[in-house]
Amino acid sequence: MLDCFGFRKVFFVIVTAQIAIIATITLIVDWDILYLLWICFTMFLEGGQLAIFPAVTTKVFGHKVGPVMYGFIFIGFAISNLLAYVISTELNASIGWGGVFWIALGISVIPLLLNFRFPQDHQW
Repeated sequence: MLDCFGFRKVFFVIVTAQIAIIATITLIVDWDILYLLWICFTMFLEGGQLAIFPAVTTKVFGHKVGPVMYGFIFIGFAISNLLAYVISTELNASIGWGGVFWIALGISVIPLLLNFRFPQDHQW
């Protein structure tokens, strides 16, 4: 899909779907099957993000620097997941899981906005 539509469109679809899931997960929490589907779709979207970044970093940074930059991005995923765990654990006591999901939704809007400022065709 990345070859046909480009990074911006594919990333826009992934992040928009992620925002929609976060916005609606508190509404479907009582239906077990829908909740399971929402969680599975979240993992599907995370896999989509992990799949598009190697090609994009190589395109933007070149064949020599691209793999190194992807290493930094991949480490960023790990660090962000650890931070999300710590933050959600601390905030759950004061604002509950619904509040934590709304904060996650707000954080998910940031890459959506940055997507339009990303220099997709930059040549190093």
